[in-house]
Amino acid sequence: MSTKNKLFMAALFSTSALALPTVALAQAAPDSSTERADDIVVTAQKRAESLQAVPLSIVALTDKKLQDLQVRNFQDYAQFLPSVAFSRGSTGVPGNISVSFRGIATDGGLIGSGTLPTVGIYLDEQPITSITGSLDIHVYDIARVESLAGPQGTLYGASAQSGVIRIITNKPDASKFSAGIDLEANKILGHGQGGSVEGFINAPLVADRIALRAVGWYVSNGGYIDSVRRSRTFRSSGITQTSLVGTDLNKSVVVGLRAQLGIDLDENWTVTPSAVYQKTTWDGPFRSDDDKAGVLKVGHFYPEFGRDEFYQLGGTITGKIANFDVTYAGYYMNRTFSSQNDYADYGFYYDAIAGSGAYVKDDLGRLIDPSQLYVNHRVTTKLSQEFRVASPRDARFRVIAGVFYQHQTELGEDSYLTANFATRLSVPGRPGQVWLTLQNRIDRDYAAFGQFEFDLTDKLTFTGGLRAYKFDNSLVGFFGVNTTFFGTGVRQCLGPKVGPYGLGAAVVPGTPCTNLGVLNPDGTISPKQSKGDGFTYRANVSYKINSDHLLYATVSSGFRPGGINRAGNALPFDADKLTNYEIGTKNSFFDRRLTLNLTLFQGDWKNVQVT
Repeated sequence: MSTKNKLFMAALFSTSALALPTVALAQAAPDSSTERADDIVVTAQKRAESLQAVPLSIVALTDKKLQDLQVRNFQDYAQFLPSVAFSRGSTGVPGNISVSFRGIATDGGLIGSGTLPTVGIYLDEQPITSITGSLDIHVYDIARVESLAGPQGTLYGASAQSGVIRIITNKPDASKFSAGIDLEANKILGHGQGGSVEGFINAPLVADRIALRAVGWYVSNGGYIDSVRRSRTFRSSGITQTSLVGTDLNKSVVVGLRAQLGIDLDENWTVTPSAVYQKTTWDGPFRSDDDKAGVLKVGHFYPEFGRDEFYQLGGTITGKIANFDVTYAGYYMNRTFSSQNDYADYGFYYDAIAGSGAYVKDDLGRLIDPSQLYVNHRVTTKLSQEFRVASPRDARFRVIAGVFYQHQTELGEDSYLTANFATRLSVPGRPGQVWLTLQNRIDRDYAAFGQFEFDLTDKLTFTGGLRAYKFDNSLVGFFGVNTTFFGTGVRQCLGPKVGPYGLGAAVVPGTPCTNLGVLNPDGTISPKQSKGDGFTYRANVSYKINSDHLLYATVSSGFRPGGINRAGNALPFDADKLTNYEIGTKNSFFDRRLTLNLTLFQGDWKNVQVT
């Protein structure tokens, strides 16, 4: 589906309010020192620069600000980022986050065969955004969070279409020992209790040469959603269903570790290997049925729970060749996500509207409760590598150039289950399963990029950038129902009829056959593919009136790779692109105690991908 949207907005600001009041019983006090925008150093353009000197719409939340605002997770800091909006998946559980800048969103992500995100999120040098949402990194011992509004396609590439969020960790310091611990106990008024233990240690191992920085956290979040008793009767069978009862169901626990080594090989070269691990577990629903059960209440019929676990391994190598800065960043990430969710309403309302419950029977032909349970599993991997070179930052003409490669996979399984559902009606080989989606997705990205800055005068600077990209995405597997049902599932099996059910070949293990793929003339099955290439660009002119006032104008573009339409013979869809026109000003007043930054922009979004 292709549409064209135009967006026009100006001078965005943000406010925030907590949905539920909490009482903190104990926590470490933040530093009370004053912080000004001109003191903040960012690396948005892959160089260290003062925030107010960057001709870009950027917001930075520093370590001190994150502590002052009591930021713990993505939802906490997103509230303080102008232009940023976010939503969670249909179940609202932790971990599934869909982010947008400036309204550039189709809300079609978070499913394995859907569109890629329009926002890139980075942990240090690795993009951590995936097809089913970004990681929700616990925020502790973080140097800053940078929010870059508008297309960042030149330096950040795929899925940096409408903006980029960067989470920058504190690095090891071999010059001194430091450590800290934060303790908190809290209670949501009228609901559950929670608390946290967070700590870090920075230990020099070899004086001025090698240091270890280790961080750990344990956070328990109290629940606040209750399940109340309600009953309802199915129209077709007369079966009555009664909901579960419980209080403060949506409890969660986040536990994690992060470790980095800082190794100075000599005065020019530094190696920083790192490892991150985090696991989030939860119980209960995270969205309430206010209109049916009451405020912060549900009437659900099945237990709900989940787990989101990931680790990241990698690091950076930085150094100098002659007077050029050289950086290599390589990371591997593995994420496992699983959840069980109540899906009973689906069966009830289809029965109420269409009488579908009359077809839901057990092996003896008896009508049964047609409500469903939704279970999903995701295993996501991401390998990314970048090599770049930067010329001296104090030169009149400055250049950054590099190459980038990314390979990400996702094996996703969605199961819709009905207890005692007839074997002959179930997805073959899976008794009780009404619908199955089990598919393997692989996304590959390649890019070469360059950006230069030229000081025409001591006040006037021109910046230009170009990125050449190529993507190759594929999808293969199964989706649908038993052949007795609709024209999906095993009715669409590809390949010769083989196996215990007389079905086609199963490319993805665990599927009854393959109906999402391409049947080759020789009888083999290949994944569906979406391939493409192109360019993104950036042109910027900035004028520094004086040390307190800056004007700039930008034309830039960003893109989102194409993907696969899984149904039938539908063709793949191409990349969509956003062209951004922007003027802005950055200003400091009253000895830099007041900062006022304004941006006026228009975005032209073409060939919009809609799931």
